[in-house]
Formats: sequence, C-alpha cells, structure tokens
Amino acid sequence: MDYSNLLACCPGYGKDDRDKAPQEFCGHHKKDKELPISPLNEDCSTYFRYSASGEILYSLESSKQLPAQETIAILGLNHPILQSAREEAIDGILQDIDSFSNEDLIKLMTSYDRPDSTGKLQEFCSAIVYTLKQYLGSA
Repeated sequence: MDYSNLLACCPGYGKDDRDKAPQEFCGHHKKDKELPISPLNEDCSTYFRYSASGEILYSLESSKQLPAQETIAILGLNHPILQSAREEAIDGILQDIDSFSNEDLIKLMTSYDRPDSTGKLQEFCSAIVYTLKQYLGSA
C-alpha cells in the first residue's frame, strides 16, 4: 500500500457523489482520530483480508486483529459504497479467471501490485491482489 495513493483511492466520496456531501467513510469518517495501522507501514496490507462480497476483514493473526478492527471502524471501510465497489472490482477480475494459467495469474497479480506509468495504483488493488493470491493458493 502506498500512502501517496491512499488519499486518491479513498477521498470520502462515492464515484457518482463527488459534488455531494462527504460520505461516512475514509478521511471524513476518521476526523481527528489516530489510525492504529499507518499506511506508511510496509506490512500494512498484512493486517487485512477481503471477502468475495467486498468486505474488508481483519487478519487471522491474533496480534494484528485489534489494530485492523480499529482501523476498519475509524475509516468506515465497510461502508456499503466501498464494499459494493470492492465487490464489483473483485467480480470483474474473476470473470474469466478459469481460463488463466497460473503464470497468467501471477502476471496479473503483479500488474495490480505495481503503480502504473503515472505512479498510481489501480482502484482496490489490495483487494484484487489478495483475491488472486487466494485463488492461486487453491488452484
């Protein structure tokens, strides 16, 4: 997870709501609370898991569960707008997944795990990479 990309990926508005009042997630939901897990931590993504329905879950590692739960709550990361958008991104990547070889899946996962030519990560890349890793592990 790249801190400079974090603000762009979660500005506090839904895609179709940019001119409306702030939604109840991300920075607007956080207000002045401190985050237990900093996006600057290299292992930030290891605190979270994702369901196929787009829900962000805490890690199975007991030492990471409470900080992850608190971060999810502080940022409102399971708000219906975010959860639905995550689910849509996951569904989109899984559409033709059965036709991919493991090598193709690794290439796809690597492409989502790296910034594009403008230095930005793709929307919901962490959820997609997590899902692809799970799929590879079960394939």
